[in-house]
Amino acid sequence: MKNLLLALPLLAACSSPSSPQSTTPEAATAAAPATYNAVVDAQNGYDGHHLGDSLSTFKGVNLKLVPRIWPAVMYVIPSHNEHLDTLRLDGLGYEFWQGRLYRVNFNSRRPGLLEAGKRMYGPGVQMSPTEYRWTGKRASANYTENGEWTYLRIFDNAAAAQVDSAVAAATPQ
Repeated sequence: MKNLLLALPLLAACSSPSSPQSTTPEAATAAAPATYNAVVDAQNGYDGHHLGDSLSTFKGVNLKLVPRIWPAVMYVIPSHNEHLDTLRLDGLGYEFWQGRLYRVNFNSRRPGLLEAGKRMYGPGVQMSPTEYRWTGKRASANYTENGEWTYLRIFDNAAAAQVDSAVAAATPQ
């Protein structure tokens, strides 16, 4: 009887209908384990720019607006001389939601981006052979691979959830 009582919540969770899941890395991070990574919260950004900063704080940074249909505004650094740790990047982008920095995107075709993420935030949680996550209370990071490209994203959890909601609201059903 005791074993049956312990199994009931598990059975209920398995049989209850689930809502459609977002495919964005940020939405997936919300389902990560409740062990928080304090390092990602403490760093809270990149290169002196913190999540939540306004675009006006990027004085002296050569940013290029990326035209796209998306509720968040994205700028990239057009130079390919940017580095994360010791790795030369193929791309560095900053995304803004409601005028505030909410995500920093690093991408590379060279090996080493995952190792740079681990040096910055620790071992992380491996979600699949091609995905790692570092989940903080306020900020998180995730690493993914897509063919020869690798991506590391640092983002504000609350703003990412708002962006996901805006995307869902704007997407025809």
